[in-house]
Amino acid sequence: EHGGLTPGILARICGYYRSLQEFGCACVLNSCSTVGEAARYCAPLVSVPVLRIDAPMAGQAVALGSRVAVVATASSTIGPSCRLVEEAAQKAGKNAVVEPLLVEGVYEAMRSGGGQEAHDRLVAGAVRDAARSHDVIVLAQGSMHRILPLVRDTGRPVLASLESGIAQVGGYL
Repeated sequence: EHGGLTPGILARICGYYRSLQEFGCACVLNSCSTVGEAARYCAPLVSVPVLRIDAPMAGQAVALGSRVAVVATASSTIGPSCRLVEEAAQKAGKNAVVEPLLVEGVYEAMRSGGGQEAHDRLVAGAVRDAARSHDVIVLAQGSMHRILPLVRDTGRPVLASLESGIAQVGGYL
């Protein structure tokens, strides 16, 4: 609704992180790309590591190419995801051109009877289009992971955050 972090949302997320710390969690995994930037603000308030599920994917993207497409179906995810890839490039000392690609009409197609298949078809189509002019494609939302089998033939790496994001947690368990 607000398109990103507001003071109220940030306070709530910091409260969640503190609660997880009190429960004895070894780390916190922020799995929402839209509010992923909260990790930067809230991490200093807790004594456990705060991880972003999409951070490893961003690092992989800039290691694989300099023209990166960031594909999303939620406009609120575009800014935080693009900034994360840009930060990963800067950290790696690489020049990267990061292009946001918002897939329009996905929710409408799903609601009008197309269901998950409509989502997958539209996102896969956007990925195929992006593969023509980019070195690597980043799926900005974890829910997009399911389309990977549909886009293996693009000739370009298509990255999703789920596996690499969860794998980073292993170092803290």
